[in-house]
Amino acid sequence: MSVALVLPAEFMTNACFGPEMVRRGGAMVFQYYLLLLRRFQEDWNPDGRVSEAGEYFAGFLRITQGAPAVFINRMNHQLKEVYGLIDYQPVRGRKPVVRLLDPQHPSRPFQRPARNFIQV
Repeated sequence: MSVALVLPAEFMTNACFGPEMVRRGGAMVFQYYLLLLRRFQEDWNPDGRVSEAGEYFAGFLRITQGAPAVFINRMNHQLKEVYGLIDYQPVRGRKPVVRLLDPQHPSRPFQRPARNFIQV
């Protein structure tokens, strides 16, 4: 059974987030962020942590060439530095810990929105 994905409306309407990702040609980053949200909502965690990374997401994104972990880390870097949607700490030889952040208040962990959201 799949979980309905609940997106903050802010992510889709604010030109700094979803629309900017698409405009920059970042469709893969956009898809990866949606996968992070879906995984978070399946395994709900109050501090915003997402339990899977790397190989799990590489399969969904159809990353078949090169090193999937390197590609995922680049997307993590973009989501952190360019968009401010996640916090992550890469640790050599281990999966990074990814925490989703609230798009409107990046100092807070992401919480499933109770209002002003889009459900897909």
